[in-house]
Amino acid sequence: MSSRERLYALLPAVYRVRDHQQGEPLRALLAAMQDELDLLEENIHQLYDDWFAETCSEWATAYLGDLVDVRGIQRVDGHTLRPYVANTIAARRRKGTSTALEQASRDASGWPSHAVEFFQHLVTTQHMRHVRSASQATASFRNAEQLQLNHGPFEQETHTVDIRRIETGRGRYNIRSIGVFSWRLRAYHLRDVGAAETAPGSNRFTFNPMGVDMPLYNRPQTETSITQVTQEQHVPGALRRRALHADLQMNEEDRVYFGTTPVLRVKLREIGSPDGEYVEIDPDRILICTLDGVGSPDEWPLIQGSPPPYDVAIDPEQGRLSLPATQPASEVLVSYSYGFASELGGGPYDRTDSVEEGLADLDVDWQVGVRTEGGAVSGEIYTSLPEAIAAWNTEAAANPGAFTGVIAIMDNRTYSIPESPELIVQIGPHQRLLIVAADWPQDSDGEREEGGFVAHGLFPHVDGDILVEGTGAGSGDPGDRGVLVLDGLLVDGEVVLMPGDLGALRIAHCTIVPGQGGVRMESGSPSADNGSLSVTLHRSIIAGVNLENSGSSLTITDCIIDQTSSLASPNATYCVSAPSVDLSIDDSTLLGAASVRSLDASNTIFAQPVTTERLQTGCVRYSYVPLLSRTPRRYRCQPDLSVGDETSAALIRRIENRTSPWFMSTDYPTPDYGRLDLRTDSVVLTGADDGAEMGAYHHILHPLRESNLESAMDEFVRFGMSAGTIFET
Repeated sequence: MSSRERLYALLPAVYRVRDHQQGEPLRALLAAMQDELDLLEENIHQLYDDWFAETCSEWATAYLGDLVDVRGIQRVDGHTLRPYVANTIAARRRKGTSTALEQASRDASGWPSHAVEFFQHLVTTQHMRHVRSASQATASFRNAEQLQLNHGPFEQETHTVDIRRIETGRGRYNIRSIGVFSWRLRAYHLRDVGAAETAPGSNRFTFNPMGVDMPLYNRPQTETSITQVTQEQHVPGALRRRALHADLQMNEEDRVYFGTTPVLRVKLREIGSPDGEYVEIDPDRILICTLDGVGSPDEWPLIQGSPPPYDVAIDPEQGRLSLPATQPASEVLVSYSYGFASELGGGPYDRTDSVEEGLADLDVDWQVGVRTEGGAVSGEIYTSLPEAIAAWNTEAAANPGAFTGVIAIMDNRTYSIPESPELIVQIGPHQRLLIVAADWPQDSDGEREEGGFVAHGLFPHVDGDILVEGTGAGSGDPGDRGVLVLDGLLVDGEVVLMPGDLGALRIAHCTIVPGQGGVRMESGSPSADNGSLSVTLHRSIIAGVNLENSGSSLTITDCIIDQTSSLASPNATYCVSAPSVDLSIDDSTLLGAASVRSLDASNTIFAQPVTTERLQTGCVRYSYVPLLSRTPRRYRCQPDLSVGDETSAALIRRIENRTSPWFMSTDYPTPDYGRLDLRTDSVVLTGADDGAEMGAYHHILHPLRESNLESAMDEFVRFGMSAGTIFET
């Protein structure tokens, strides 16, 4: 008997028999009552759970915090205060210790932290009864490992006294100074990525599937207790060659980076043996070294010797890998972590809500998966993305009318789309197709249910252009036209809108590589110009947007639109070229000029001038807009607010230069890509409508996290000491 019939089961059998004879109206009534009883029981259980910080509802954490007198800590979206409230009493019992300070700082801000008492790094005369052998007045220039850590959070050298105050951000090595190092970058782990070979048969590879250098990051390990001091292996920092090399020289049971959860894995399979299995390289056969080429990548050194002393050489600081010179040409899979500031662009983070939003509560009528390993399954699993797209075109043509399909890319491999012959995704009226990075799990019987997906842990690479065509008749309700959704992809090419009648394009949590592609509309006849197209870009990194038709709309939220990257096309004029399109943009960064018909913007950074055709409609709020821009009315924007009523041209130029945003990097795929430098004027760093920073990283709410961090330091720092924040990344 189902759980909905618990009340019905309590009735005497005679009443159930009579109810059955009369069509079971009593059974239906008690089933409805059981639903309400289940809600009541769930609420009672949750009320009990709300007594504990570990299990309470998120809204209840503030009330539990009041019980232990938590003050000065604000709730930040994307970061729960649950650990701070749960650890408050334990931290207060250890108040004044560096372990309590770094634990409270981590819980309050969400950033991994490490507290350093700088008086322990001062050159002092030591008492003979308390000799600190590790505190040497003279640095050892023979210890390269120790010198590399100098001036960082894990240094061991000693320094002369610095009388400046650490709160100013300038003084460190003072008797009263305690520094809290914080790591704002996150490490995102990828498994079994297809490494990119620099040239066929060269035996030289990059970890990044696009074939570019990038630093590899540590996969942070969890600390076992609140009293454990944070070490380098516990934070999401860039991997160092010397640290990994020293780790491999240790006994296997003592290894930190190559222990139970290795930071790097490499698998090889000889080319030409598609049925052969990948063989994982033992850490003892890995050489950590420098792989620098004087000129081209073909000059990276290869492992010499026959037999070679190692199976693979890795440079973690550049993300490079080389094989022995005598090694047959191989396919290489790598598992590693990369650093980035947030869940922006594609990535292996959880995107379940985004995929469900793309489905729009529709039932999935057709679903296939794409994977490289495991072989094809007829009508269900394909080994290439073009085959899956061709299958969709056939299925969509055979099922005109309302039809929803999903193509799930189920691994982190590279999928090429050939330029010739052109493969176009065709979407008819009332049809919706999702191309997403997601696993398609099997149930206990080995069956896959349509509409099932697991949207995390994956970041596949699509090498080539994605062409889409709306095959509608060009008339009728715009809401009845076809929809294409891309979610979680790394696209090394363009998304091209072919002439037709597409209804909507949604790109979420994707990276359309700057310089390699963007979103572009192919011009066609007036009768096939996608006249009512709605383009939505969300949490994505995109090289540029070029929409030429009238009647379309463009919505951008939490995105970086880039024209200035080192990979960007030198022929690009605008990062957003849509002179006949209405643009609504929030919490985004435009690294280039923009041209639109109408503009409605909030919390956005326009790094270069923006031109708007219609000035009577729309508004720009809490944004940075260069003074030469032509926009509708602006409200509390910079540098307008700083200039005020000033009329001196020279002073206006100085104010604009002072308030202009500084970026830590505009080169993709550097870890600091698109982030505001902390030296940027505070009118931009705190200029959003909620006091956070303007731009694509507004959702991090950096000023609020920093305020929480300062409040935690004020409470848990030792009496008579001064604490300051030092951002390591």
